[in-house]
Amino acid sequence: MPFNITVKNVGIDGTIDVNEQLNLNETIQVFSGIIQSGHSVPVPCPGDPPKNFTWLHHATNVQGGPTSYGDGGEIEVES
Repeated sequence: MPFNITVKNVGIDGTIDVNEQLNLNETIQVFSGIIQSGHSVPVPCPGDPPKNFTWLHHATNVQGGPTSYGDGGEIEVES
């Protein structure tokens, strides 16, 4: 059953990629786009929560995760 998370950029403006681990062998990109500093975007995610997520902030090449989030979870992306 699909669920939603929020991706918040707590770093500098930049392109952010967020990936969801669907199962042990498969990962899917659920978001790729520019988020301004201090802003958030809602992201729909496939599968049943909770799932593990990783992220990459392109402007600084900082990455994070895997971290588990359920429905309504908020990923804070740093730079």
